[in-house]
Amino acid sequence: MLALPATIHVWKPQDDISAPATFKASAASVMRDYLGAIADQPGGPRPESLELAISSWLGDLAGGIRKPVDSSEADAMLVTSGLYDRIKGGYLRTEFGS
Repeated sequence: MLALPATIHVWKPQDDISAPATFKASAASVMRDYLGAIADQPGGPRPESLELAISSWLGDLAGGIRKPVDSSEADAMLVTSGLYDRIKGGYLRTEFGS
């Protein structure tokens, strides 16, 4: 998975990373839901905010805090790609800042 402020890209495990992503979705709903007004800043959210939003989104879905919603292109992409089934029931570990 590659998450950018505007789009989220997902490759199947067997795909070459240099190939175009198999799945692509708008990140807008994730950014709005997890960052609120910060998502609409000129130039987009800072990298730290983007990392926090994506990790919170994935962690909430994996941990069952929320279910995918049809109105979210990003949620639908996770379901269609099969990634949601692979992460649900799990938890997300992150290491912020390097």
